[in-house]
Amino acid sequence: MTLSIIKKTAVFNLLILLILSLTLNPTNILAQTENHSLEVEDLLPQYREFQWSYLGSVDYGHDMEITSIIKDEAATYYEIEGYVHDLSDGESDADFSIALEYILQPNVIIQTKDEETMLDSDYDEIELIREPLEEGNSWTQEVESEDGTAVTLESTITRVEVTEDGTILTVRYEDPESDYFEERQIKEGTGVIYFQRLMYGDDTTYEMQYSVFEKGTGLDIEVPFSDISEDDWYIDYVNRLVTLDLIDGYPDQTFGPNNEISVAEFIKITTEALSFYQHPGDDEKWYAPYVSKAKVLGIISEGEFDDYNRPISRQEMTRIIVNALGEEPKSGDLDFADADEIDEEFLGYVHTAVELDLIEGYLEDNANIFGPHRSTTRAEASKLFILLIEEHLETMDFEVDRALSLEEEFEDRLFQTTENGWEVENFDNKGDLIAYISEITSYELAASYVDIYYDYQDGELIQPPMDGPTILIEDRDFRLQKLHPREYQLVQETTTEMIGHYTLTLTYRFENNVWVIHERDVEVH
Repeated sequence: MTLSIIKKTAVFNLLILLILSLTLNPTNILAQTENHSLEVEDLLPQYREFQWSYLGSVDYGHDMEITSIIKDEAATYYEIEGYVHDLSDGESDADFSIALEYILQPNVIIQTKDEETMLDSDYDEIELIREPLEEGNSWTQEVESEDGTAVTLESTITRVEVTEDGTILTVRYEDPESDYFEERQIKEGTGVIYFQRLMYGDDTTYEMQYSVFEKGTGLDIEVPFSDISEDDWYIDYVNRLVTLDLIDGYPDQTFGPNNEISVAEFIKITTEALSFYQHPGDDEKWYAPYVSKAKVLGIISEGEFDDYNRPISRQEMTRIIVNALGEEPKSGDLDFADADEIDEEFLGYVHTAVELDLIEGYLEDNANIFGPHRSTTRAEASKLFILLIEEHLETMDFEVDRALSLEEEFEDRLFQTTENGWEVENFDNKGDLIAYISEITSYELAASYVDIYYDYQDGELIQPPMDGPTILIEDRDFRLQKLHPREYQLVQETTTEMIGHYTLTLTYRFENNVWVIHERDVEVH
């Protein structure tokens, strides 16, 4: 893994809330976020490939990246790799590698590390923070210094600062038997953003510190479009939407950031941002399933649009987003110079969106305007979708037990009761069976398995005898890994007499407000 000190502008603390969050019904999202209290799992990023870059005293620096997020019944393990900046230009034979792990247990985050040159704690295992996440919360912990000395640290959350882009908690760790101390600032969604400790020299002590380098910190993914650069203001939003499979480019590998977004495109991404995916139907209009779902969810109303291919206006998109949040339009004054140009039916929605910090105006001729009838660009829409997802939704966690129960239910649904030999008892056609199985899988996965294991004979749906699919073996080792807040992957590498040595990979996604098996893959070695 190569880590550079200079990275593209990246995802910050909102990432942790990200899209993630997509687990709540849009009718009650806001009510739940109003009662949200910060917990330790909210402090760490939620993506593999999230990276940190730090700069500190006397030109010190190091970079780290999340290589995997592994879950089991007891904890979540953030496996992290990195390197200390080699200021010797390669002349030193020191080990500059970092192997660090954040262990997220109920109510506490533990840091373990294996390094030689990293400026960090004197202790290879330390509790970074413990709930409740309130100013004044104190606890003691037993740690061991690098020379094997047992130390009792007194640890205290000394400050809780609520900022526009996340809460920052300051934690101080002190050895009451000496003057040694450490201090960290831990930011919601980003993790440690500042570290300071007391160092010992020859007959003296001094303090050393490092801070997060924001432009090198965040989700580092390759820009997939030829017409987008790392310096564009919307790059973070587009990258996150691409990571979550929420937005596509054009066949020529461009994104078209300044292109207008149509009503149909806007409705599609809004419904998918809320986790509602629709498989293609028989309708010749590709957007028909999304429009139908949006009507069911109350995002749009019947007859609201008579042309879904035209560009969507800013006032129209505002009403859709407010409806997606389950919020009501509110009355009040609007601080836009062109407020009188907003159609009356949209005024309340614009007021609500402004109150929720969802939209901003334009500065034009020294006046703040809303531009209600202007078309929305794809870049502008990308920002709005991320704000919708990250700021107003919460993540549904995915546990090992849920993965195991989905696998058991998949097997039960795939193999139906038969009568008179091979005839299926409860279903008489593939379509109904696919719909039944796709309640716990993606539609495409259900369709592929039904095509393999079912056929028609004399007008009846039959299930000819054959070997079943490779199924997770619960009493053998497996790893459940978090790819991002609404996608997990379970991997089991094992050997059986029938198959030999193989790897089973199951991918789970949060779709249509539930967790489902999205993909199944078997690789025989």
